Amino acid sequence: MKSLFKILETGKLIGNYLTGKESSKELEKLKEWVKKENENKKLFNSIKDKKQLASSIKEFEKIDKDAAWEKYIESISKQSKKEMYFRWRVAASVFIVIALSTVALLNYYIKPEPTIAEITHPILPGEPKAFIEFSSGSKFDLQNLDEEQQDKLAKDAGIAVEGNSVINKKEKEIEKQLEWLAITTPRGGEYKMILDDSTLVWLNADSRMEFPNTFSKNERKVKLTGEAYFNVSKDITRPFIVSLNGIDIEVMGTEFNISAYGDDNLIQTTLVEGIVSVKNMLETSHKQNILSPGEQASFNKENRNIEIKKVDVNQYIAWKDGRFVFNYQTLGEITKILGRWYNVDFVFANKELSEIRFSGEFLRYDNIEKIYEIIRKTGTKLEFNQNNGTMEISKAIGINN
Repeated sequence: MKSLFKILETGKLIGNYLTGKESSKELEKLKEWVKKENENKKLFNSIKDKKQLASSIKEFEKIDKDAAWEKYIESISKQSKKEMYFRWRVAASVFIVIALSTVALLNYYIKPEPTIAEITHPILPGEPKAFIEFSSGSKFDLQNLDEEQQDKLAKDAGIAVEGNSVINKKEKEIEKQLEWLAITTPRGGEYKMILDDSTLVWLNADSRMEFPNTFSKNERKVKLTGEAYFNVSKDITRPFIVSLNGIDIEVMGTEFNISAYGDDNLIQTTLVEGIVSVKNMLETSHKQNILSPGEQASFNKENRNIEIKKVDVNQYIAWKDGRFVFNYQTLGEITKILGRWYNVDFVFANKELSEIRFSGEFLRYDNIEKIYEIIRKTGTKLEFNQNNGTMEISKAIGINN
């Protein structure tokens, strides 16, 4: 790397040249430097043509130089004000050009050391954020509703927004016309909803739930893509059904979590309490698979099989309570979850890195850099570097793959 002294000296030579203040000796030195390497010639031309030099001088011209001059001239008595004023302006302009030339050289020669995550803009955790869509195509941002939109939601859908929750209120006096609506959360969003029957739904990031403004007398049915936690109010006369891509989840009153993202190979239903029936709607028999608390049904989209197993429920529902719990999961699986919540895309330098397994627990609203730091300290020795909105994961330099 070039020494700091050489960079400063060259910056002065270029600055004097650009302002026409170079001596013949300085001009010869500058010519020698430009001819020495092709790289120097390219750098010199780029600095010479930089528009910001002219722009910065214009900014300098905006300064109240008269006020500054009057303050300075108070201590000057031997030279005429006019002569000193002229010299002061010229010297200041020359100094600015020299400084800008030097900064350009420093930016070129002195490369910053890589950090754990070179953030070009902050990567923030998710927050309450959702949209309500009508079947007509109208779409309302629940965080920025105007009075007219609030009235339409209340009148046409029986919906009110209270804090960070949507409430689908019952209206016994008025018979509402059936209409299907949808609530969607973007990447980096989450929302809580209370349905017409008082069922509570926590919607995770990048998810969508379709629901009627009022449930029928025979069943309570919603459609889901993404992830949601349900606390279903008990009603033995009307089963609660969650329709997914190929399977139906049917309950009377219970608590469970469903993860059904389009880019995941598995649809996972994890039961917390009560009883759940999982039906494979792609089979003609529509066979029921009954879950008990602590069990999970995984529907494989490729072979269309349902597998039931005992699991640590906490791992699958912790997100609702503001935590991430990873239990010997691959970094590929983990970064997919983090990407939805922090709204960032991850890219691995090679496939092997995505298959590294990791266990840990984090606060969901923490800065993502804390997660990177903890992962690095486990011995994985990974580097996380942001590049144009994408987080690149690679092996640390000097570490054997």
